[in-house]
Amino acid sequence: MIREPAAADPIARILGAGGVEVRMLACEALSQIPSDEALRFLLGFVVADESDAVHQAAVDGLKRRSESRLVEPLVYTVARAAPPLRARAADAIAQLGLHEAVPALIANLRGVVYETVLVPEVREPRGFFVGTLIPYVAYLRPVIARGVATYDPVIGYVGAGGGASQAPETVLVPKTRREVVEQPFVLEALRRLSGEDFGYDQAAWRKWWYQVEQERQRQERARRRAAQADGSDAPAPPPARP
Repeated sequence: MIREPAAADPIARILGAGGVEVRMLACEALSQIPSDEALRFLLGFVVADESDAVHQAAVDGLKRRSESRLVEPLVYTVARAAPPLRARAADAIAQLGLHEAVPALIANLRGVVYETVLVPEVREPRGFFVGTLIPYVAYLRPVIARGVATYDPVIGYVGAGGGASQAPETVLVPKTRREVVEQPFVLEALRRLSGEDFGYDQAAWRKWWYQVEQERQRQERARRRAAQADGSDAPAPPPARP
């Protein structure tokens, strides 16, 4: 069994370039190495590997670590990464039973997506023409106000000698569109962690989580009072979350 921290990099680099079974072997080996670098490589297999089998092998490897440090990088991935990586991170949170991530999951039940689209836009003519110009009505632009509808003529120009028309032109302009979308993989992770289902109602999820935390704190205070009454300062495991 390899447990040397220095072995994490060559294992991830060499075995990570192999096939599915070889990458699964890399996850198994990395799970036995007690180092931050091995943990980082395992997290990479969890969220970035396209194989479901490798993803599961990496999650199983993280189960052996049982570290609270797993919460922050997985939550960050759910909030900021591309959708496929978000889904794998949310699945890992659910499988690892990381209840500390619940508030962040609730906050990310809906995500913001930015999309760039091309929108037609009419632009007025610019520049100048050297020579004699003959004006003409290029088109009529509608002008609408309360109780009034009329047209405003837009004047174009043509060179007397057959120059190019100075009429307005239509161009496609990139615009960024913001859209709020629901994230089903986050909802599924919340269902698996809690055994509850409030859909995408974030207020209902927050209310439930507040009640869970209040009950946990109540049990913790009762445990401490019981320990003081017995004269025992030995720490007891925290009450299990739902």
